Order: sequence, then C-alpha cells, then structure tokens
Amino acid sequence: ILKQMAGASGSVELLMFATSYVRIRGSAAVAAVVGVALQSFCLANLDVRTPVLAMMAASVTNVVGDLGLARYGVLGAAVATAAASIVSCGILFQAVVKQLKEWRKLVQMHNGVVNGETKALPPLFAIPEKNDVLDLMRMAGPIFFVIVSKILCYGGMTLRCTSLGVESLAAQSILMRFWFFFGCFGDALSQTAQSFLPVS
Repeated sequence: ILKQMAGASGSVELLMFATSYVRIRGSAAVAAVVGVALQSFCLANLDVRTPVLAMMAASVTNVVGDLGLARYGVLGAAVATAAASIVSCGILFQAVVKQLKEWRKLVQMHNGVVNGETKALPPLFAIPEKNDVLDLMRMAGPIFFVIVSKILCYGGMTLRCTSLGVESLAAQSILMRFWFFFGCFGDALSQTAQSFLPVS
C-alpha cells in the first residue's frame, strides 16, 4: 500500500522508513481512537479542563520525545508521537473512570429508588437499541460527513504531493503541520462552543 501511495517517490529507503513509522504509529492507534472518544465524553459533560491537560501533556511528551530521540530520526519521531497518544489517552481515561464512579455512587446513594421503586444500577457497557442508534446517526451524521470530507481532502493532497517527489512531499508535510497547528485553535473553539449549546 505504501509503495502504491509513494509512486515516483517510492525509493527503497523511503519505503523502509515509512513502513517502520507506520508500524510504530499503528501500535498506538487504539489509544489515539479511544482518546478521541474519551475527549468527546469529557466535552459532553462540560469538562474542558481534562482535554486541555491531556493535550498539554501530549504536546510536552511529543516535544521531549522528539528532542530525546532525535538521533533515531524518523523512528524516534514515531515513538515520541505514539507515546504522546498513549499519555493523552491515559489522562482522559482516568477522568472518565472517575466520572463514572461518581455517577455510580450517586445511584447507590439514592439506592436506585425512582418513584418509590428500586431500580438496578445501569450497566457500564450495553448494546444500544435501534432507536438510540438512529438518534445517534441523526445527531452525529453531519460531523461524520465533515470528518470524512477532511480525511479525503488531506489524503488526496498527500497522495498528489507524494507522486511529485520527496521534496514536494516534505514541503507539503511542513505546510500541513502549520495548517493543523493554526487550524486546531478554531477546531477546539468549535468543539468547546458545541459542548455548551443548550439541549434542543
């Protein structure tokens, strides 16, 4: 797959580094995906502080890792970024577990009594019902479309630049880092504002 993506830039050396990078980053992919879900949980509960702390910790981990592992080149950068994902996910996970424990304590404190009847504690994990899935699709459909559109756009640009040679790919990568750095401010502001929107 990487060879097809690299096109004209696909030298043996580039593919070797790219394969190693993907393997290392892929080892932390679960933490990255779970971290996004945990961040959404925090924001939905109006907890903006924890995601900010997680982002700061991940940034420090990434920068320190990049500096400390610079002698390993691309592999060091991959390890630093993977470690940053794991650190961020760990901080978010602790906050979510703490919140869930507090909710369960509240239910236990009230003995699960609702309208005079004892109610069992809700399970931590459950398969959603059909109506719940449809409600989620209606609510999350637009943002899902936006995210998929971004992925296709960025992916298309990267593939095109890759076919133009290593220099073009490097320049595109640097410009994308700048874009993501400045674009993150608007994205974070948007997510925070959405967290405080009134329930319709």
